[in-house]
Amino acid sequence: MKPALVLIDLQQDYLAQTNLRPAAWQLVRRASLLRDGCARAGVPVFHGFTTIPTAPERRMTHWRLEDRRWCVERTPGHAPPAALEPRAGERIVHKCGFSVFEDLSLHTQLRQAGCDTVILAGLHLHACLRSAATDAYRHGYRVVIAEDAVATNDPMHAAVTRRYLADRAVGFQPVDAILRRLTAVSPPTRADHWPAQAVIHRSPGDQRQVLFEVHDAPTEVIDRAVRAARDAFGPWRDSPMARRRSVLLNVAALIERDSDQLTRALVEHVGKPVRFAKQEVELAVAFLRSTASQPDPMVAPDGASGTGYRLAPLGVVAVITPWNNPLAVPVGKLAPALLFGNTVVWKPAP
Repeated sequence: MKPALVLIDLQQDYLAQTNLRPAAWQLVRRASLLRDGCARAGVPVFHGFTTIPTAPERRMTHWRLEDRRWCVERTPGHAPPAALEPRAGERIVHKCGFSVFEDLSLHTQLRQAGCDTVILAGLHLHACLRSAATDAYRHGYRVVIAEDAVATNDPMHAAVTRRYLADRAVGFQPVDAILRRLTAVSPPTRADHWPAQAVIHRSPGDQRQVLFEVHDAPTEVIDRAVRAARDAFGPWRDSPMARRRSVLLNVAALIERDSDQLTRALVEHVGKPVRFAKQEVELAVAFLRSTASQPDPMVAPDGASGTGYRLAPLGVVAVITPWNNPLAVPVGKLAPALLFGNTVVWKPAP
């Protein structure tokens, strides 16, 4: 895949707002870092400017009602800050409304450059950036938003927008993570793939706090896990049931020992009330002990015919589990599979 960077509305009239979050100087610094990194990696850079002509009247309706005269062509407020002045080879796209895709010139130039991914940064997440992201998505581009190089003057609306876009496969990544991925695609002309996307996990209680970052596993990592599980299957299948039971009971004891730490993690990472988090930890322990008490899968003979049957493990089992019960549900799937002689490749929720 081949990405392009699109900087949106990084102009003095917009940046002069005193209620921007983050502040304008922080936004400009992060956007400049992103632009410089993209330029070094050979990524095409586009500047999307709101450009209001002196005539004819092209202001948006709410600007006319407010008599707002921002970003009028050839005025100081229309210009970007010095750190983000377009450079040679960087292209400018003009708009009068919300979306930088409002005419087809940007889409045409992106296609001519062979781009199929757009990285967005600038103003405002709840308005022009949202419109650009949804239009890019509609045109078939993969969309990545540089989450620490965007700003808003309406944080609540922006938080809703972030969730809305993330639910529609728009990725949010910090500038540093984006630049690491661009560096990994080397040399810049190599466009065979965009590196695996990261999921940024934020605190349910404070969306500004990043708890951790999870990266999609490339194919070779998955293949390696499957091979390891396949190699382990024979010895595990042939191990005595007593040994498998012992493993599950040992895990139950470890979870019980660390129950306070696991409860805190469920509260912090998932946002569970303490009472329900404790119940989930207790349920996981109960699952393990209940599973370990299951009888052996004995051969059951048929006295009349002299035939019988026995239960045999399947082999390597793939287990995919959800985010809302990240301990109890996986234990409820993993423990029976392991007890009866299978090996497992587990894909938890990010």
